[in-house]
Amino acid sequence: MDANGKGLSTEHTESTAEVQNLIAKSKGGEIELSLTQYRYRNGFRHLMGQVRENGTPVSAAPAYNFAAPAEDSTLALLAEKGISYKTETEGREFPPGSREVLWLLGRWGAHLLMPAFCFFIVVAGAVVLCG
Repeated sequence: MDANGKGLSTEHTESTAEVQNLIAKSKGGEIELSLTQYRYRNGFRHLMGQVRENGTPVSAAPAYNFAAPAEDSTLALLAEKGISYKTETEGREFPPGSREVLWLLGRWGAHLLMPAFCFFIVVAGAVVLCG
């Protein structure tokens, strides 16, 4: 809870060791984890999760949210402990990042405008040579 008692959760960036510690605690019954792995086209993966005290309803705000690298050792520990997680892949479950969208728009713009620019250069060169 925040200072006003509104129950706002905060997001933490966790290291691999910290996430693995959370995973170990979750099977001990102290806390519950809700995890989603995000996979990007460039191969980058990360985990987003919510931590709740055991017995807290899903409709209640989590104790806190976290983001962490989705390393192979962490995913193997999740499998070993029998903890399930969702996997979302860029381009299927969520749209591509803004950097990729802007790169594609720039590429499209270059293909569209390049012939017009080349035509302008040829005309300008003819005017200079003949004028």
